[in-house]
Amino acid sequence: MSVAKIRAAIVKQGLPKDWSSVSDRYGLWVSGRILVPFLSAFILAPHLVQSSPWWAVPIVLVMGVYGYKISFILHDCSHNALFAKQSVNLWVGRVCGWLVGVNYDAFRQTHLLHHRYNGQGLDPQHGEVNGFGGAPRSKLLRHLLTPLLGTRAPEILLGYGGGDLEADSEAHQSIMDRVGDVGARTRLLWLGGTLAAQLVLAALVTNFGTVLWTLFLYPLAAVTVSLFLARMRTFAEHARPEGVETLDFTRSHRPNWVDAALLYDAHFNYHLEHHLFPQLPSNRLPDLYERFGSQYHSEQTVSPSMFGTVFRRVLDARA
Repeated sequence: MSVAKIRAAIVKQGLPKDWSSVSDRYGLWVSGRILVPFLSAFILAPHLVQSSPWWAVPIVLVMGVYGYKISFILHDCSHNALFAKQSVNLWVGRVCGWLVGVNYDAFRQTHLLHHRYNGQGLDPQHGEVNGFGGAPRSKLLRHLLTPLLGTRAPEILLGYGGGDLEADSEAHQSIMDRVGDVGARTRLLWLGGTLAAQLVLAALVTNFGTVLWTLFLYPLAAVTVSLFLARMRTFAEHARPEGVETLDFTRSHRPNWVDAALLYDAHFNYHLEHHLFPQLPSNRLPDLYERFGSQYHSEQTVSPSMFGTVFRRVLDARA
């Protein structure tokens, strides 16, 4: 069943009105539990590596995981669902974007396209999950693992995406022409903010120039660990099982501590629920799943683990 049909069935039954209330306390909690470990890695790095260079390995992992998880702050802000005021969502999104080099305003545009055209040619993620029906195992492994080599690095600056958009009409072409066009002033704001944020991070990670080689730890983490985790999660959420033709196929995953540590935050494991009601604050997604999930979920749309979903899809592929 398509996302639109499931949504219509739930709307007929009605959602509790208080579910639409956005909690600033929740927004601060989500932001804090991501940003504190992220920034702590920069502060501790120059001191730890002086005791042993091998500390660079866990530092890169922490930077990569929590740098990636900043995308969940950007995501909820893009729906104006992390904080009660729209202006707070805008500036939290922008500042957090500066930390990871992402133009938040462009990110928001392309993410809303993902919701509007999920699984279609104008979906910025279509190249991440489509075109793998009947694909050999080698193709899947190459797709999933090559980000560890830094091959997705340009996407950091572009903001988001998994392939070129495809227009199938003049109207779609017009939309494509406007994607990422956030205006010169907004682009300059992003460039200036990103430069300032990166200079602060560089000062922290080198202890103000004391340990210069640690300057390379975060770029390495960003173009390998962060983008690898993003690809794994996206594939788990939207890659269609063999034989399923639903274009907007979306999968949820039950809470799992390994997935939570590496692949999601802000209840992003309830991904079908999010696509059903994108403006719903993410702390309400478990409630949506518990109250209505039995009406629309099947074995194909809910799984115990994101990593498990990816591994099973790879194992089921032809050799």
